[in-house]
Amino acid sequence: MEKKDYWLWLCGSGVSRQKIRKITEHYGTVRNFFQLEKKRFFVDGILNPEEKERLWQRKKEKKYLEEKEQLQKKGIEFLYPEHPAYPTRLKYLSDYPYSLYVRGEVPPDRQAAAGIVGSRTCSNYGRNVAKEIGRQAAAAGIGIISGMARGIDTCAHLGALSGKGKTWAVLGCGIDICYPKENRELYDRICEHGGLLTEYPPGTPPLPILFPQRNRIISGLSDAVVVVEAREKSGSLITVEFALEQGKDVYAVPGRIGDALNAGCNRLIQNGAGILTAPADLLRAFGTNCRSGQVQTVPEFGTNKYLTQLYNLIKDIPQSFDALREQMGISPEQMFPLLLELQMSGQIRELGKGCYVRI
Repeated sequence: MEKKDYWLWLCGSGVSRQKIRKITEHYGTVRNFFQLEKKRFFVDGILNPEEKERLWQRKKEKKYLEEKEQLQKKGIEFLYPEHPAYPTRLKYLSDYPYSLYVRGEVPPDRQAAAGIVGSRTCSNYGRNVAKEIGRQAAAAGIGIISGMARGIDTCAHLGALSGKGKTWAVLGCGIDICYPKENRELYDRICEHGGLLTEYPPGTPPLPILFPQRNRIISGLSDAVVVVEAREKSGSLITVEFALEQGKDVYAVPGRIGDALNAGCNRLIQNGAGILTAPADLLRAFGTNCRSGQVQTVPEFGTNKYLTQLYNLIKDIPQSFDALREQMGISPEQMFPLLLELQMSGQIRELGKGCYVRI
């Protein structure tokens, strides 16, 4: 059996991401878990009886091999964390997906990428803004990441396509389901000019509970996240929360005071988000490398998530030790060795006393 087969057996069973993590931590590899005898398979305490029985039947009846064949016939690629095509950006997430079903291609690790999100019930103004940001960014070589939802998401994808660039949609359902249905043509075009991704197995319906979690993948694949029209309690702000946790830059398009449709964006700006008044603002934020679609490769920090988080927080503008430590939420004693390691590895340098920038 291939390594992919073991992962497909486990991830296609409906077992939660949290339990898959416990299994991999306890057994070392999915292959070790798969090879357990039935007697031992039922006593680890991680899965409930129904989950164990379902997994055992999948193993006994080799349903995962049937699923593998079906995926191949439909042109769907199955990726797992150790797969060479698995996006490097996602490996730095504390809750990275254990499975990715892909149509088209995955976002190249070295291509700059911007997530564009916003209201499903957007205004004509919001639609035009999202399209133009998507168009100009894509024309400059920046990949556009969104969720193919109605409204701003759809317009961002359409803008990227009109800019003859690449765009990727992260779905909150199975890869074989086009949601919303009216986006069928867009669904097909994205496959040809970028790709579709989801962590949910084929056939998974678009349940409301699935969409907030897929938002961490949108921000995870992006170098920065742009919000165009969002209400005070918009689902787009969930993407912003994930982006901030991941150390990503957040930009918001300002809107009219007192307009409920723009309350979320205005609040983001009030709280320190970057102000996007034109697509050129985003291009400047990405710097000169955006024209070729290239960004610096994120350094490998192994399993030290704090190093990755700190590196993502440090930008070209000097930031103080205290400001960085507050964002990290750790003690000075924990911060000093992290900063020292980044300096020694040539990733950052200290300007003056206690101010740091990337090299």
